[in-house]
Order: sequence, then C-alpha cells, then structure tokens
Amino acid sequence: MKIVYAFVTNILLMTLYSANNMPYSALGAVMTGDVVERAKLNSYRFIAALVAQFVVVGVTLPWFSSLAARLMTDNSAGK
Repeated sequence: MKIVYAFVTNILLMTLYSANNMPYSALGAVMTGDVVERAKLNSYRFIAALVAQFVVVGVTLPWFSSLAARLMTDNSAGK
C-alpha cells in the first residue's frame, strides 16, 4: 500500500510542478524575441531561484528548530 501511495503522490507532485514551471519557463520567450535577452532573463531567473532556495532553507530550519525547542520546554514545564 505504501508503494501505491508513493507512486500516486509522486505523479501528483510532478504534475503540479510541471503545471507551475511550464509557463514560468516560457515567460522569457513571451517577454522578448531576442535570443541574447532571453538567455539573460533565464540566467537571472535561475540565480533568483537559487537564492530563494538558500533563503528558504536558511530561514526555515532555524525557525523550526527554535519552535521545536520551545514546544519541548513548554511540554516539560507542564508535567
């Protein structure tokens, strides 16, 4: 049963990923017909996505760690 769940979840997530990224990837071609400008736009897009990933990971992990620490101390104090 777990393999079916993994398979269905994977297909669903990949479908959603494609539905989001196909128009996002085609945006450069809609914005300009110049190949050089399109390459620059895509370069900026990839750099911005990489920076956003680092920001999300850099903020989320410490945030959840502090939240978990607070929850652990709150549960310990309540006993």
